[in-house]
Amino acid sequence: MATLTAEFRQASRGFFILTNSRALPPLAAEKLIREICENVAQAATATGQSVDIVLRGDSTLRGHFPLEADVAESVFGPTDAWVLAPFFFQGGRYTIADVHYVAEADALVPAGATQFARDATFGYRSSNLRDYVQEKAPGRFAAGQLHSVSIEDIRAGGPRAVYERLKSVPKGSVVIVNAAAESDMHVFVAGLLLAEAEGKRFLYRTGAAFVSTRLGVRAKPPISAAELQLPRPRTTGGLIIAGSYVPKTTAQLKVLTDRRGGAGALAIIEMDVERLIASPESAEQVVRQVVQETEAHLQAGQDTLVMTSRKLITGDNELSSLAIGTSVAQALVQVLQRIQVQPRYIIAKGGITSSDAATKGLNVKRAWIVGQAAPGVPLWRCDEPTSRHRGVPFVVFPGNVGGEATLFKTTTSGYEFLIPAIHLEVISPATSIPRASTDSPLPTPERDGRPQDTVESNAPAEGQPVFTHAQLRATTKTRQIAITALIILSNLIQNIQMTVNFAGVAGGRQLGEALHVKETLTQGTFVLMSGRVGDVYGHRKILLCGGAWLTACTLASAFCTDFYAFVSMRALSGVGGACIMPNAVAMIATTNPPGRVRNLSLGLFGASAPLGGYLGALFLGAFLERTDWKWFFVFIAGLGAVTFVVLWVLSPREPAVDRHGKIDWVGSALGTGALILFNFVWNQAPSVGWSTPYEIALLIISIVLFALFNAWEKYGTAHPIMPLDIFRAPCFLTLLLVVLLNYMAVGTLIWYQVLWLQDVWRWTPLQFAVGWTPFVVCGTAAACLAAWLIPRLAAQWILAIGTVTILVSTVLMATVPLRQSYWAQIFPSVVLFAFCPDLVYTAGQIIASNSVRRHQQGIAGSIIGTLNLYGNSLGLGFASTIEVQIARAYDSPVLGYRAALYFGVGISVVALLLDVFFVRLVKDEREGWEEDVDLVDVSDRAAATGAQLPSQGVA
Repeated sequence: MATLTAEFRQASRGFFILTNSRALPPLAAEKLIREICENVAQAATATGQSVDIVLRGDSTLRGHFPLEADVAESVFGPTDAWVLAPFFFQGGRYTIADVHYVAEADALVPAGATQFARDATFGYRSSNLRDYVQEKAPGRFAAGQLHSVSIEDIRAGGPRAVYERLKSVPKGSVVIVNAAAESDMHVFVAGLLLAEAEGKRFLYRTGAAFVSTRLGVRAKPPISAAELQLPRPRTTGGLIIAGSYVPKTTAQLKVLTDRRGGAGALAIIEMDVERLIASPESAEQVVRQVVQETEAHLQAGQDTLVMTSRKLITGDNELSSLAIGTSVAQALVQVLQRIQVQPRYIIAKGGITSSDAATKGLNVKRAWIVGQAAPGVPLWRCDEPTSRHRGVPFVVFPGNVGGEATLFKTTTSGYEFLIPAIHLEVISPATSIPRASTDSPLPTPERDGRPQDTVESNAPAEGQPVFTHAQLRATTKTRQIAITALIILSNLIQNIQMTVNFAGVAGGRQLGEALHVKETLTQGTFVLMSGRVGDVYGHRKILLCGGAWLTACTLASAFCTDFYAFVSMRALSGVGGACIMPNAVAMIATTNPPGRVRNLSLGLFGASAPLGGYLGALFLGAFLERTDWKWFFVFIAGLGAVTFVVLWVLSPREPAVDRHGKIDWVGSALGTGALILFNFVWNQAPSVGWSTPYEIALLIISIVLFALFNAWEKYGTAHPIMPLDIFRAPCFLTLLLVVLLNYMAVGTLIWYQVLWLQDVWRWTPLQFAVGWTPFVVCGTAAACLAAWLIPRLAAQWILAIGTVTILVSTVLMATVPLRQSYWAQIFPSVVLFAFCPDLVYTAGQIIASNSVRRHQQGIAGSIIGTLNLYGNSLGLGFASTIEVQIARAYDSPVLGYRAALYFGVGISVVALLLDVFFVRLVKDEREGWEEDVDLVDVSDRAAATGAQLPSQGVA
């Protein structure tokens, strides 16, 4: 309290409090932030000062959000809105059209596609900040509570437009600040001050740029060591400590060691992390050895790099990963504490590393920020009596800042003669804040020896683009609509051509069943893998490749001359469909910003599946009435060729969302092989019989592959395509079984409804298509019903409703008399079962999302999607086996059909019972979202990227 009270009395505009909260688990971070805020509030009251709270966070979006903001509001009272402003020019962080980007070389990469988003503790998927807020606070903020101040608002409307935007946002909103130049932030803050002057109160979660602008400081050229009153040069070496594991740090260390290590100018000491975490005795040996070597090199005048081994070692979950990081950080601190030789300078690489180095290793209690050692790299000076190595320049080098050569240049800047620091000057309140224009040049930071070319060196004129090299292709409203329509059309086409699988019974029972099984099997099996491949290689690229493959296979189907070639080609076309489905959804999300257009587009994409099936049945029926099968495939192939070529021309070539990611090819091959063989065996058995030798052999092989897949995912890879710990989540395995049984029942009902209408009642494919018209209408209604039910009914009961619809539908179908009107039982069966897929899918996704950990959200959603088509195929395999056995035993195909349908009834009943008694929607206490802070002793950690709590304006 005494320290805070003194700061309020001394600081002219503000001061920073280091928290290092990112190194803490949620409960410990909450406790720390609450304690700080309460003390700040008391100190402000005691000194009669007002205070604004800025939670200065990581500009790559890692950290305890919204936890810290909630704690601050609970202490200081509710605000009108939260301001989210992660823009950081020097670090290459830009927010444009609500999407946050990270500059990498000459490209702007969406933040969700960078390695920062794959952080073991604070990972995320969303680059759009509206989606990011909803991802981190699911269900908390409605669309009407998410607002933004656009670059157009800032550059065309100036401070007044910003003021109007802030004034109009409803209480409890989140406001996203877009900025691509420092002058954008200047204009925003000017408008913000107008809103604050009228009584608006905000809580800020920001990057560095907002803080400097809000405090009113501007950059000036470097000043000399003499101007900083630094001590005279020493003969000892400088010390660089590196603990950060982000790829940028590893690349910077490589340049540093390559350029200075080989010439002997830099001593390189690596701390073996595996030995550090093996045991306390092993860690002590490592620390002691490193201290001895470091002191010897420093005393000899040699700059010394102490870095952790570059192999990233993580735990099974966020907490265990944090525990490993804690052990490594403690070892680095111990090295710094034990070194008795005073270095010429100290550079700490990494946010958490630099915080621990300052507060624990150097015992810094209070320091001055004298400027920057490089763009975005603060330079501190501490003259407090309690500090070790008083007066030594201390460089706080964030792990995610700078180009590959920045660290090397910083170590060769001659701290004993010249420090490239930026003087801090207070801007007078009467000074106008410049707007972005061609008359106000912006500083151009250098990266790797050349000016940064991602953003123009001069700020663009009002309304002009901000990019030169790394352009995100401007997409007009018309073009955006066209691209979205083509993506939806691509899914429509692949569902149209799949219609032949259901209506194919007109070509013979064996052909129809083979078509239905094989394509849904390959599509359902490969869809999970294709989504991951799209993450790494680009969703647009994989969608277009899938479209080309689907078109080629569809065209080839028209010219197949025998049964096996035709069925094989249809099965291969399923791979194309698998490439289209997940990547099309991803492209819709990236093409359309959050809001009504995106929601409508995703809804239309979902509706394109039943609509495509319906249109396909109509087209196929019409073709079969007048000509033969092959012209249906030629027509669809031509439509597909036009669609995918136009989409290729119009859609922008954007970078992959996870271009540095890894693909578990071995696990993919084992898992895919096991699924295909297991399904194939069950679907082949009705026609060849279980006595066929290869049936049993393939069944055994599939089981062996499953076992190998599990072993590989658990022990053989660091990047599993299916992390097995996901199955430990509450209810998750039971949920998957319920969803699988539902989709097995759906596949069974669809196929035997087709057989009944075309084989028993002798309907033509065209009549069948007309009879299925209610399915399209009710399928669309089901999507609307699901959306309406979500906020009103627990997800497990929505799942139960979906299960009841397929149960009743199947009972109606199983009991249809041989001679009866279509309207009596089949019509209500079609109407009811149309509701099942949407209700089951929606509820399954909600329950899965609430059951698994944060970093497992994507894989959980993909599994639910995969079960759809795979369940259709697998269910038919079991049902067909029952049908064949009953039909042979009683010499009655109709009894066989009924037996297969009763199998569908049975699995629906099992699914309903499992859902009602065992599936529950897990709340916020779900596994991995709240951690037991007592498992890791981190209660004494302090300082790095946390709250900034200045007086009389900013804190």
